[in-house]
Parts: sequence; C-alpha cells; structure tokens
Amino acid sequence: MLSSLSAYAETPLSMPQCRAHVPERIKSGPVDPTAPYVIAADELHAKQGDKASFSGNVEFSQGPRALKAENTVLDEQAQTLKASGNIEFQDNLVSVKSDTFDANLKDHQATLNSAEYQLFEQQGRGEASNLMINDEQNLSLEDASYTACPPDDVTWEIRAEKIDIDSSEQWATTKNATVRLFNVPVMYLPYFSYPIGDQRHSGFLFPSISTSTKNGVDVSTPYYWNIAPNFDATITPRLMTRRGIQLQTEFRYLLGQNNGNLNAEYLANDRELDRDRYLFHWDHKGQYQRHWRFNTDYTRISDDNYFNDLGDKLGKVNENQLLQTGDVGYHTKNWYTELLVQDFQVLGNTEQPHTLLPQLSFAGDWDLNWQTLQFGFDSEISNFTHSDSSLYTAQRVHFEPSLSLPYVVPAGFFKADLALMHTYYSQDKGTNFEYDYLASSVNRTLPKVSVEGGLNFDRNTLWFGDNYTQTLEPVIKYLYIPYTNQDDIGIYDTDNLQQDYYGLFRDKRYSGLDRIADANQITLGVHSRFLSPSNQETLRLSLGQIIYFEPSRTTLIPGSEPSDNSSSALAFEADANIQKDWYGHTGFQIDTLEGRLNKANAAIEWRPEAQKLVQMNYRYSQATETMVSDVNQVGTKVAWPITDSVSAVGSYYRDMILDRSIESYLGVQYNSCCWGIRLTYQRGLQSTYVDDSSGVDRVGEFDTSLRLDFEIKGLGGSDTSSREEMLEGGNFKYGRPFYLNN
Repeated sequence: MLSSLSAYAETPLSMPQCRAHVPERIKSGPVDPTAPYVIAADELHAKQGDKASFSGNVEFSQGPRALKAENTVLDEQAQTLKASGNIEFQDNLVSVKSDTFDANLKDHQATLNSAEYQLFEQQGRGEASNLMINDEQNLSLEDASYTACPPDDVTWEIRAEKIDIDSSEQWATTKNATVRLFNVPVMYLPYFSYPIGDQRHSGFLFPSISTSTKNGVDVSTPYYWNIAPNFDATITPRLMTRRGIQLQTEFRYLLGQNNGNLNAEYLANDRELDRDRYLFHWDHKGQYQRHWRFNTDYTRISDDNYFNDLGDKLGKVNENQLLQTGDVGYHTKNWYTELLVQDFQVLGNTEQPHTLLPQLSFAGDWDLNWQTLQFGFDSEISNFTHSDSSLYTAQRVHFEPSLSLPYVVPAGFFKADLALMHTYYSQDKGTNFEYDYLASSVNRTLPKVSVEGGLNFDRNTLWFGDNYTQTLEPVIKYLYIPYTNQDDIGIYDTDNLQQDYYGLFRDKRYSGLDRIADANQITLGVHSRFLSPSNQETLRLSLGQIIYFEPSRTTLIPGSEPSDNSSSALAFEADANIQKDWYGHTGFQIDTLEGRLNKANAAIEWRPEAQKLVQMNYRYSQATETMVSDVNQVGTKVAWPITDSVSAVGSYYRDMILDRSIESYLGVQYNSCCWGIRLTYQRGLQSTYVDDSSGVDRVGEFDTSLRLDFEIKGLGGSDTSSREEMLEGGNFKYGRPFYLNN
C-alpha cells in the first residue's frame, strides 16, 4: 500500500492557479431521492402513464444533482433516467462529461460511459470507460486513469483496471495499477491506494535520496501509520551504504490538553565505528484542569558525534548539552509552585554539570492596595547531585521577599524595587581534596535596592521627504547590592550572562544563585525611534553603558582577580527598515577603557518581494574563558525564484581568521501544480567532537553531501517545495535581521 499523511499542501512557492481548473458546485447539500426534480427542454414527447422523451438543450436537476444532455428519456414508474449526447453531470462529489447516462433516481445509482471526470475540491481528474456512482456517493471506475495535474498536463498518471473512490474517507484504491511519469510506466502494483483529500491515511511516503562523504548513498523510505485520530507514527528505514541500516521512529499523541512526541532511532553496528548507535527523545506538554501544568523534555544519544554523523531532526546539532528535564507546576492568578528535575548529557570534553534532583520553587506577586505598591516572593529548595561521587554536592534553600513600586504615564516611567535575598547551603565536599575550600554550611543574606526611571520625548521631523515622529527615551537605573565573600560556595547552576544593551539593565551578572555579584552602579541608556506616518517603527537606535562607583569584587572562579574597570563595555544596537525593501541590524560592544571591540554583529537584507531576499551578515566575538578562539565570520544567504516554477536558495560562510570557507550550500527546486523536485548541495566544516573511544580525531573535517527529494502532488508525500525549508538548510540558519515593533 502506498499512501500519505496528507495530500498536496500549499507552500510559499505554490501557484494559486493550480486549482483554477477545479469547478465549483452548482449546489451543495445531501441528496434526497424523494426531492422533486425539474426538467427543461426544447421539445417534449410524453404519453399518460408511459415514458417522457425530452430533446434539445435538456436540463435536469434534483437537489445538488444536475444533468445536461441533448436527449433524455424519463420513466416515472421505473424511476429511471437515460440520456445521450454531450452529457454533463454534476453532484456533490464529481463533475463528469460522457457519451451516455443511465440512472436509477430512487437509489441514486448512475452509470456513465466514455467518461471524463473531475473531483470537487480536489485536483483529481481522469477518464474511465465506465464510471458508476452508488447511493453512498462513492465512485467505481473501470479501465480508468487518475491524475492531479491540470488539464493538458499528464506529467504523472495512474492507469488501472479498476479505481474505487470513497468520498467520505477521501481515499482511492486501485486494482492492477500502473504509475506513469511523463507517459512512461515506472511501476506496476496489483493493489494500490492513495489519498485524494487532506485526511490522514497509513502508507509509505515518498523516499529521499542523498549522498555524502561520511555516509555514502543515503536512502530513507518513511511509512506513515495513522493509528487513531489522536495518535500517529512515522517509521523510517534508512540505508547508508557506508554505515548500515538505521531505523527511525516518531510517535505523536494528543490526549485532551496533553500533547507530545517520542523519537527513537537505532543503528546496529555502525560499520564506520564498529558500535551500535541510538537516540531517544521525549517532548511532552500538558495541562490538567485550569491550574496544573506538566512538561517533559528528555534527549539522550549514544555518543557525542551522533548528530554530526547521522543528522539531526530535533534541531540540537549546535548544542553541546542535551536537556533532560521534567516539571509539574500549579498556577493561579497571583502565584505558582513548581517541582523540577533536571539533568544534561554533555557532548565533548566539557565538564559534566550538577543534576537537579529535585527543585521545589514557589513565587508570587500581590497588589497591596496602596498606590501601585506590590509584594513579591520568590523561593526554592534545591538538591544538587553529581554522577561523579568525588565531586561536591549540596542542598540549597533560597528566600527572596520584595517590594516594588511602579509608576507609568505616557511621559515616562519610574520603578523602585527593594528585595532581601537569603540563601542557605548545606554542602558535601566529596572525596576530592581540591574542594576543601568549600564550607559545610553557608548562610548568605544580601539586600538589593534598584531604582529605575525613564522619560519619553517626541518631535515631528522630515525623513526622506516624509513626515516622521522621532522619539528620545533616556533611561537611568541605579543598583546597589553589598559585597560578601562567596568563594566558599560551589558552582552548581551559575554562569556568566550575555552582556548586550538590554543586559545592562539586569539586576544580576550571573545566572543562578551561587554567585550574587555586588553592585554599586548606575546604568545610562537611551533609545531613539523613528515612526512613519502610519505609526510603523522604521528605525530604532539604542546606546548604553554601566558606570561603576565601586568595581564588583565577586568572581565566578574562587581566587581569580576581579575586574577593576570603572565602566562596562559601551553597548549599541540599531534596527532599521529605512527603505521599503531594505532591512538591517547592527550591534557592538566596545571596551572604552582599552579601546577594544569585544563583540559585533551586523546583517543587511534586501527583500523586494515575499519570495526574494538577499542577506549579508557578519559576527565577531573576542574569545572568553569558555571559547577556544576568537570568532570572525562573514556570510550571505540568497533566495530567489528563477522562473514561476524554479527557485533557488544559496548560502556561503567564511572564517576571516583562518581565511577559509566553513560552509557552502545551494538548493534548487522545481515546483509545478502536480509534481516537485529539489536538489541540494552542501559542503561544510563539521562540529565534530574528539572521539576518545575510537581514537579517531576528525576535528576540522569537511563533509560534502548531495540530496534529492521528489514529490508527486495529489498522492501525498512530504512537501519539497518550501523555500523556508531550504533557508534552514546547513549549519547556519536564516536569521531575521531586524526586530522592529510593527
């Protein structure tokens, strides 16, 4: 059986005229055999109690059924209707042209000879020596053909001894069928079934074929299993000539307010590495009644290079930590509580983080009914364990009551926050003497004071000859947290936070709670926006910097030297849609004391039409303690329709430090009303980890792959005509280069 999840689905590159030949119904609604019928003709010959003959432009109708013919004979007693000459018939299911028509009006059964048919609301059409319509509005065709191509186009066609079409199930089955491409028979099937609508059905989807230097010839043949209306699965045998046979499965479910999917993959005895390889993934999101929430995200793979070698359907190839977490939460209007367990599978030689088994948190906000004063409360009880028994572990309890007084008016805003942060640690130093500096128990209590305010100014201005509104929005924030030595606390869930313009206004420098950086600082920032006459934001500029009254003495690593800078890096962000088709973004962080560029990124994009874009992008970052080297890369992405049916997407990325290409990608697709094909080429630097078990060092290797996808539309299969899917090809995904509030 050959079938699919769904029939042809429209995409951004689909052509609307593909369905232009599908006729509209004259009428809709159920067929009632007892409904009166109406006949009109140029001539009538009738005899009382006998047959009635009609000739010349005969038109017959009964509910949604309509018939046009040159000659018609109606037998009222037998409830039969026979017609000949330029037959045109239409009902709820099909429109037919034929030579003869023979119907039983009582049972709604009809036979048409030498028929040409077109299904309603589907692109399915064809011919049949005999076409029979039964009382359930199903079709049975003998010596028939079927295609979803427009008239005068038979790129693909099914010819069969018999075709049965079930209108309610939107499903067709054939006997002794031949599949023909470009009028050439390519496959014979004694029994064959396929969808003619968008309802889901079990069966094989179209295979995909590719070749690469790491896997050889790669052929996947997915089978879709429509288990139930709320359950389905896709089972994909995959042959890689250099590695062996892999089995990939995906199971999806929907149970009331709960939904999720399970992925499992297994490759027995990879011939390249001489070992078994596997993947398991479970993603679940659920709700019970109004208040309970359930979430699970668990991924595990057999080895570090699984995604690099065998591909990644989950979008995790660029992650070096695979999340393994589950939580249960209870939410109300003012507060919520959550029970969380969390672990990671670390890829590469990165140090294994602590496991959270479990964490119980409680947080809430309440209006105190005085001005705008609000009371907040955050708390958690966490248990940190580790797979290495020699490493330190801990139990952590944290309470953080707070008061907040926000005030917002059109001219500006003001917000004052006061919080008291208390944390208790009970630590086990483990068996490694390296951690003797840790205290068995720690009590840390720190107040936090934050005051922030901003003003909104605007003026009318001319820009490119048009009237615009320009805003000026200065922001100032003061933050104070006293210093306390925290070197006797281990690092359990804490790391440096990304510093950009918006990060300047955070109350914390580190994620987690193991380090709370002292602060006596003021943050200065300013926005300026340009709004078009239709109030569309076309340009936004942001500039900011932190001034330290006292440099922070808190460090992430015990014993390391704190920075003595009197200010942070100067952060700048700009997003623009200056001209109709041009968009852009740039951002950078400059160390004003050293005169050094820490980070920079930029992108400019020309998008003259919805299906066309050209983007240039750049990113730079100085190496930190967690990076191997500086990043200095330039790249481009192009998506462009060559003709109405042919479209291409290409990208190229280059490492400016090593002066070499790191990825090249080209995808070309042909997309017509009834078939589509896509060819993609990719050569890229693999983010391969050192494999200690095999002793093979593949770091820095390039991989070249060539992939072919083919689709026959109207018989189901995967959608190969999506430009967005090609834009996501390769390791460097397409990124929207601007973030304007439109």
